[in-house]
Amino acid sequence: MARRIIESTLLSIFCVAIPLLAEEPVAGTVRSASGKPLAEVLVCASTWWCTKTDSEGRYSLDVQCCGRVLRFSRDGYRPVLKAVGSASSGVDVVLSESNQTAWIIPVCPGRDSQIGFQFKVVVPKGTRAIATTEAANSILKVRFGPEGSKDWLTIGTGPTWSGGLPSKDELDSLVEIVDRDLRLPSTYNKRDPEGLSVDGVDIRARLKNGNNWRLTGHAFETLSYVNVSDEAARFFDAIIATLCYQ
Repeated sequence: MARRIIESTLLSIFCVAIPLLAEEPVAGTVRSASGKPLAEVLVCASTWWCTKTDSEGRYSLDVQCCGRVLRFSRDGYRPVLKAVGSASSGVDVVLSESNQTAWIIPVCPGRDSQIGFQFKVVVPKGTRAIATTEAANSILKVRFGPEGSKDWLTIGTGPTWSGGLPSKDELDSLVEIVDRDLRLPSTYNKRDPEGLSVDGVDIRARLKNGNNWRLTGHAFETLSYVNVSDEAARFFDAIIATLCYQ
């Protein structure tokens, strides 16, 4: 069932960047807190590489293309992120019911004060933002605080920018994780007709050192901050709250 929502040229880039070694798919079962198998759970190794559980709650997904973290989500349940170890099977998950709803991103109104790529935000007047490139990726960095501050909000886009999920090392360092789906405007015309992808995610958490971490977006464009203070997180969160899509 897994389907890559990606052009063949981009697939070639990923295949060059990530050598594909023979490996069994990751498999397991997803159940509710009461033990009931859950069908139609979206299991993703990236926002563009997913499968769904069958009527018995079972899934199988080749993760060689992506990172070592799976995301399990279904409407009415709280998403779960789980690191994949060396074992190739038996990754079982329990989802708890939740009334949490997706964050629906509006269409950009076209303000001059907006910065970004397809995702755009409004930054306060006088805020320092710099543009740079990394390989085939374009990056904007928004700074909190005075010159020399290490607190940055990074907006990145490009064919090999991200998988749209935290890495295994990042996940190991996160606590108090709050995760929700991100939905692009209905005018967005590249949705997967089989429902085997997600528009995006909005994941925020504390690091074990007490600082803050957030990842918002999808595989090919994200807004993120890592290891920033509470004050910086509040500043960046206010910017992210202005998010729109064009």
